[in-house]
Amino acid sequence: MPYLQRLQERPSAQDLTERENQFVREHFTIHGDEVFVESTPVMWDQIDEVEVVKAPSVSGFMGVLTRQVLGADRYHVGIYFGTHYEAVLPNVPLNIARHIIQEIAFHAPNPVRYKGIEGLSPVTNE
Repeated sequence: MPYLQRLQERPSAQDLTERENQFVREHFTIHGDEVFVESTPVMWDQIDEVEVVKAPSVSGFMGVLTRQVLGADRYHVGIYFGTHYEAVLPNVPLNIARHIIQEIAFHAPNPVRYKGIEGLSPVTNE
């Protein structure tokens, strides 16, 4: 199973739009040894696995309307930690998912299993 490769440099928020940056500040707040994901505190050293999956799209008129309002495809980012705990950021753009995965790859001191969309952050099989 692939693991996130530890990043030596923190990802830049300059790669995010102002709206994306605001979303990250409000829903993925970093404080030293922990991060708050949708107000749920998660210790960096307890993160075991992260997963990024494409959110299902709605067909028909509602699907077209949703894509016009929200933009391109959306993704769910799942962060699994401790024993049977998870925090989920639902329906985020790919750019936000990439940023969050890279923040985890930078901050998490232990190996973190990765499942999902390829190319968001470097992975290793160790």
